[in-house]
Amino acid sequence: MAQETVEAIRQAELAAERAEKEAVRAAKELVETARQNADRAAVELAQGAQLEAAKALAQAKRDQDDLLSKAEREADAQTQKLREDALEKRPAAIQAVKQALL
Repeated sequence: MAQETVEAIRQAELAAERAEKEAVRAAKELVETARQNADRAAVELAQGAQLEAAKALAQAKRDQDDLLSKAEREADAQTQKLREDALEKRPAAIQAVKQALL
């Protein structure tokens, strides 16, 4: 009976060791899975941030192009107005030069 008790205790200790090893293995597996999930989530967040940054950059480029186009149109309009003003004043300037020469 004592031999059976010792054997039962030994078997229980072996079973406990196996259970502990299995628990450690399962915990390591869970940690690794969690690490991989965190890595994937970080990559997805980074990709999302890159996409948002690219969208913002594209919008900024469009805004810049719009402002440049507006500035060009305004400069063209001012140039045209100056030409028209110069053409209107040309006859008077020619007359003034003629009178100065006479």
